[in-house]
Amino acid sequence: MAQQVEANLTQEECSHNSDELGHLDTFCFEADIFLKDAMTLLEESKWPDALKLAKSRLPDIKKRNISNSFWLKQDRKRLWLWEWIKIAAILGMKAAQIINEVKKQNPKNLTHEKLINLYTDYWWHLDQIHRKFSSLSERYQSTHSDLHIKAFIETRKRLHSLYRSCIDEQSLLWNQLCQLTGFLPAESLQQRYFFQNRLKPLIHQAKKTAVFFVDALRYELGQELVQELQSIFTQLDISVMLAELPTITAVGMNALVPVVKDGNMSTIFDKKGTISGFQGGERQVINHDNRHKTLQDHAGVETSWIKLNDLLSFTEKKLKKYFNQELLVVTAQDIDKMGESGALSYGINYFEKGITRLKTAILKVTEKGYEQFIITSDHGFILGDESLETGRAPKMECAERRYAYGAEKNSENFTSVSLNQLNYTNTEKENFFIFERTTHLLTNQSQTSFYHGGNTLQERLVPVISLSLAKNQPDHSGEFKLMIEKKSEDQGFHRIGVFPKSINPGLFAPSSLEVQLLSDADIFVEIGDIVGAERKGDILTLPLEQESEIYFKLRYGSISKAHIKFKTTQKKCKDYKVRMFRLF
Repeated sequence: MAQQVEANLTQEECSHNSDELGHLDTFCFEADIFLKDAMTLLEESKWPDALKLAKSRLPDIKKRNISNSFWLKQDRKRLWLWEWIKIAAILGMKAAQIINEVKKQNPKNLTHEKLINLYTDYWWHLDQIHRKFSSLSERYQSTHSDLHIKAFIETRKRLHSLYRSCIDEQSLLWNQLCQLTGFLPAESLQQRYFFQNRLKPLIHQAKKTAVFFVDALRYELGQELVQELQSIFTQLDISVMLAELPTITAVGMNALVPVVKDGNMSTIFDKKGTISGFQGGERQVINHDNRHKTLQDHAGVETSWIKLNDLLSFTEKKLKKYFNQELLVVTAQDIDKMGESGALSYGINYFEKGITRLKTAILKVTEKGYEQFIITSDHGFILGDESLETGRAPKMECAERRYAYGAEKNSENFTSVSLNQLNYTNTEKENFFIFERTTHLLTNQSQTSFYHGGNTLQERLVPVISLSLAKNQPDHSGEFKLMIEKKSEDQGFHRIGVFPKSINPGLFAPSSLEVQLLSDADIFVEIGDIVGAERKGDILTLPLEQESEIYFKLRYGSISKAHIKFKTTQKKCKDYKVRMFRLF
């Protein structure tokens, strides 16, 4: 009916701006006007006004209210564009504010601790917002919609450039400070003292302790993990360490075990001149097995090591031997592995999934009597986009993405630090690590959506999360039934309706059911959106006796179709395996 009436309206009757329209949209042209005005505000860098307009149009998730606009209910790509407008406005506001703050800083008046505090108190929020902006940008672009697409692309480019300018200014400031005061901070901030200063005191408390070594868990992701864990632990603390240079796995992961002696680490280089690890006493520490043995030698308690994938997939019987030890070490490569694979270029947001997998694993370990937890990482990372420059020094000797190894080279674009200045020993001659002063790449690379190795706050600052006194988790056991309806595809996503029904609830019946959406082995489930429920990564919180809609894709398989299944995160609940879907 509304479309019939709208067809008979005159051009003058349809010519308005958003300020002249009511709160509810009767006609589609009204919804179009709001969108057009919001995109114009973004193009004019009027971030607060664009944010205000986006908030007025978007649904109230907490009240499970889809939207005041009928047209958002009918067209998913409109809703996704509005969600992108909101995060774009927030990114614009935050970047403009922080870049001004960075430019006011004088490296001569700073210390490592002061600049680190500026980042951990406030600046880290910008990296988290940009990560979510990148994810929502990829999601909207995957719809292949032409709705305001030109303005969308131009605004996306401008915001990526604005963010890049901001973190480049941070990097310039940080590298200037390092040149003035040294690339190594105080001992309390050095990664090489993790065992001595952080882990060893916990072990001496004679309580079962679990350590998580998470590859590429940068500081802002650590903050997100802490938020997820607040409902589980009564005591949580997040502090920070500076990753050793260069910020690569071969350096950071091997520095986390006790290889330091009198403040020095003896470096090991391969035949190509690439650092591969450190000498730990009589043992070379260059891989997983070496790290295990070295930590075992110094811990003074029996130690077991397990990969995150195995912890989450092994049977209880198979896991028993790991949980019998006083010190459990869990290694997680999800974030770094997916980042290096270029998954983000395909619109896959694997960060939140990595966080939820860590939360699930930590919950599992608490049930086995572990009382103390400490979580840290080898290095951080930077996300690449169209503002990233590559090939800054492609002919430099022994050059990697973010650093080179060889003769000293200091200039407007490069800074150098000798191995002696880093307290690295066992080198035949006085060589240097050369770093790009900003966030760009020395070499030409085809995969640029995720990288690390350099000397920036995003790459060097890693979280150290300490947890203890796990809360008693409520008993949400019971018998539930999932009624699943396959619906028509929308915006290139599979779509299903899920209706959880309580058959035989336990004593403390929950109002929702928490499940994990999975697929067959080696198949990646990408959840684009969920309607009527909440999600974190691939963990869905579905309200009982109410339908929720899930938009998802299946990726990375060598087969044309795969199953999906719902795995409950609550005890004594059945898992569900449902029909097959084709891979996009």
